[in-house]
Amino acid sequence: MPKTICITIPEGLLNEIDKTVAELGTDRSSFARHAFEDALYRAWVEKAEQQHARAYAHQPEDANEMALWESAQDWEDHHATR
Repeated sequence: MPKTICITIPEGLLNEIDKTVAELGTDRSSFARHAFEDALYRAWVEKAEQQHARAYAHQPEDANEMALWESAQDWEDHHATR
């Protein structure tokens, strides 16, 4: 069930939001909802990247691990004319 919230926004920002909302043919609520969803997703990605970095800092890859993938890579240019 949606909840109604009250937030304080600087007037200049609200003017920009209203202008953008009109251009997009949407309303403030939908615009804010999408902005919140995007911000939550970006926060989730940042957290996952930080966890990933901490994991590699704790247990870095070794040379043998990378050698397995390097041998599987094919860098040949199959589209080059000879």
